[in-house]
Amino acid sequence: MEFKGPTVGLEQELRDVRQHIANPRVGIIGICGMAGIGKTTLLRKIYEEFDNEDSGFDIIILANSYGITFFQFDECRSIELIKQEPILDSIGVSRREMSLGLHNLLSGKRYLIMLDNVSKSLNIEELGIPHPTSNLGSKLLLSSRLHKICRAMNADRIVHVALLGQEEAWELFQMQVGNEVVSQPEITPVARGIAKACGGLPSLVTTLAAKSAELRSEIEWRNRLELVLRTAVDTMPAQGNDFATLESSFQALKTDQLRACFLYCYALLDASSVLMDDVIQYWVEQRIFGDSYDSVDGLTNEIIQVGQNLMQQLEEAGLLLRQSPLGSTASKVSMLEHAKQFALYKIKQQFLENNGYRQTNVGASMFPSFEISFQALNDDKSRDCFLYFSLFPIHMSDSIDTEQLIRYWIGEGFLSQTISFYTNKSELEQILRKMTGKGFRYIFDNIGREVVLLSNDFHRYTIVKSNNNGFLAAAGCGHSGAATTEKWEGMARVSLMHNHIKSLLHIPISITASLRTLILKGNIRLKYISNNMFLSKSLCLLDLSYTGIVEIPSIIGGMAALAHLDLSFTKIKSLPKEVRNLVNLKYLGLEGTSLLEDVPDKVFSELSNLIELNMYDSFGDWAVKENQSSQGSDKASLEELEGSKNLKVLGITISNSIAYEQCIKSRRIMNAMRRLVVKHYSHVQISMEFSYLRYLTICDCFDLEKLVIRSDGQYKENFKYEISLQVLRLVGLYKARIVWSEVGLAGWYDSVRDLTIGFCHELTDISWVSYMKNIQHLNIFSCKKLEQLIKYAKKANIFFDPEVTYFDELKTLRLRKLPQLTSIICLDDPKFPALRSVKVLECPQLRKLPLENHVQRAITQSQNIELTIMGKREWWEDLDWMDEQVKIVLDVHFQAE
Repeated sequence: MEFKGPTVGLEQELRDVRQHIANPRVGIIGICGMAGIGKTTLLRKIYEEFDNEDSGFDIIILANSYGITFFQFDECRSIELIKQEPILDSIGVSRREMSLGLHNLLSGKRYLIMLDNVSKSLNIEELGIPHPTSNLGSKLLLSSRLHKICRAMNADRIVHVALLGQEEAWELFQMQVGNEVVSQPEITPVARGIAKACGGLPSLVTTLAAKSAELRSEIEWRNRLELVLRTAVDTMPAQGNDFATLESSFQALKTDQLRACFLYCYALLDASSVLMDDVIQYWVEQRIFGDSYDSVDGLTNEIIQVGQNLMQQLEEAGLLLRQSPLGSTASKVSMLEHAKQFALYKIKQQFLENNGYRQTNVGASMFPSFEISFQALNDDKSRDCFLYFSLFPIHMSDSIDTEQLIRYWIGEGFLSQTISFYTNKSELEQILRKMTGKGFRYIFDNIGREVVLLSNDFHRYTIVKSNNNGFLAAAGCGHSGAATTEKWEGMARVSLMHNHIKSLLHIPISITASLRTLILKGNIRLKYISNNMFLSKSLCLLDLSYTGIVEIPSIIGGMAALAHLDLSFTKIKSLPKEVRNLVNLKYLGLEGTSLLEDVPDKVFSELSNLIELNMYDSFGDWAVKENQSSQGSDKASLEELEGSKNLKVLGITISNSIAYEQCIKSRRIMNAMRRLVVKHYSHVQISMEFSYLRYLTICDCFDLEKLVIRSDGQYKENFKYEISLQVLRLVGLYKARIVWSEVGLAGWYDSVRDLTIGFCHELTDISWVSYMKNIQHLNIFSCKKLEQLIKYAKKANIFFDPEVTYFDELKTLRLRKLPQLTSIICLDDPKFPALRSVKVLECPQLRKLPLENHVQRAITQSQNIELTIMGKREWWEDLDWMDEQVKIVLDVHFQAE
């Protein structure tokens, strides 16, 4: 291979890299700088210099990352060595197989690997690369836009690629465009202006130079300069030089058709790469080539030739990347993340519509199936429901918490208040099907919540469509500091969810007059909000959860339309008594407000329309009016909740014994209760009374000596009992033993998916966990006497079915500060088929992990091992293994803490 690209302005960086390669104390070298600055050029130049037998390296590889964990070999001097390793010369191999193959190839050899375009921190050992400092003086070079990625990958030296100086940019521009053109006196100053406007980015210089080489007259050159300067002003400022580079390349494309091709790729290139023929097929289906080409006829040679020509132009402009993996004849294309963001930005500007290329809305042409579904909706309420998904961050769009969505819709008045997620999921499914014409799949997330799965394309479409429908969708966009409200004018719904906003002090009254929804959830630094917001007469949904808010003003009582108020996980210490005036309130969220101490009397009794109250892990010192000592108390009481006729869903914390006894005797409260925290009580029992609970926490019961799990004598053999408990947390039961009073209760807790046990110092084992056959997440910490998790069945005196495979669903296991723990499970053949993550810290007596059968079975059946093990390096190295081969296999999956 001969590298022919110019290295103007990279001389110092080349000298630095050569020096670090020669330094025996340097193993990993990072090269960082913004997109288009010359990192790839630098790596290719290094490859050229060392691509010879005298370089001292046995293997030299130049590979691309593009944010994935497989290598795509662009160039490799030792190509025959790769072909000797069949796994590396195969298509469609697994991540595990690729890793083993690469490790076998590199072990015992001195390598020079150059990994380009690293977009996230990678574990090189998981990739199969032996650490360079322990492998005969090998070297790993990696390029990334971000300095922190180089640091995260423990680079010994980092070379920063600097921007070109003005003279260097001019020199490179001349080399690319040709001296005979720009040497003309009337063109030289204009050409210099174009080179200067590139801001020192080599990729932009070469792109504009290539596009300018065809220009001849002074007028043409001046028009190009004007275009470049105008682009620099109009480009999205938040994206800086990355967007300036892409904007210039985009504007330099010759036809609207070519620009449309690029924008349509955004809808398709969600995967890391897509076959080029699939992209061309999509262009045909979207009528990019006009009506003369019919997708029904398939891809003819003529269509393929036209499509490949357009693809080449986009590649030359730096807007698409073409990949031809080693050993494959099928070319693929991909789009870097910042190019995707740029494409979305241009779509939002409705570039195609504004330039007359397509008369319909861009959303319709980009996602035709969703546009058809949207247009088929015959009322504004359904359309608003449809667009509501745009208010969620894009990284959350594939799985949205259905309970939260329903709460929002009820707060907006889209759904009747009688709808309950727990009893009428089919109605929600009918709404979603009506909106999109598609069915949806429900799954449980990591903490047992049911979520609905949606496609990324659906979310993208709603963002594009919502802009002109009174929605301001700015969730997860990186906003920080003091937020401004210029763009709020005329908007009915605003979402700034999951940003970094610190204050929101200037909100004109005129804006609040039309605002119906404001979602500020997840701005954890947000402490100050303008009082004008709490004067709004139109706002019906206000979500301040997971913010730094410490106080709610009393003027909130005037928000007559407010139906949904979420203050969960804030730092408020008191709830204003004026909240009782919010007569239309249907949902009040106070979960996780652990500092909340003052909840006035007669707040909840006045909220006659309240459907759901969530005070899980919140205020718990309820007044009990029938108790003589509580007469005249100004605190909220349980009697208020008993009198709430519309209350359907309740999360509650109880921290005094009288209130607890009153609670379990109230049929209305128990039927509505879905979440319960019990604190400071010495006689807690878990029984079928709690069958409606989904979350149960028992904590800080310092005097509790025995926690009994019983059936109240109601249990009958062969009778199916429904229980909803999904999350169980037992923390701070310092003296308690846990007793199952009936052996027949086995299977009664099959619904439990998440179990946490901590600071329970009397436990020596938790064998009863084997009853929870569907448990997915097990977290045990700070239990001083715990010796085993699961004892032998006979010794533990538990109900044990030899025909049942236990822990079939277990995905994560967390063990920490268990000084006496010696074993995890005493079964002859533990399988753990679903286990994905194990973390062990400060468990010095634990010398074995029950994973050998799991690993051996996977090897025998040629299955991938998708497992991560975390802990201290010294603990990992001292573990005992019956088969050392298992240790070798799992080494790749271990991450040192």
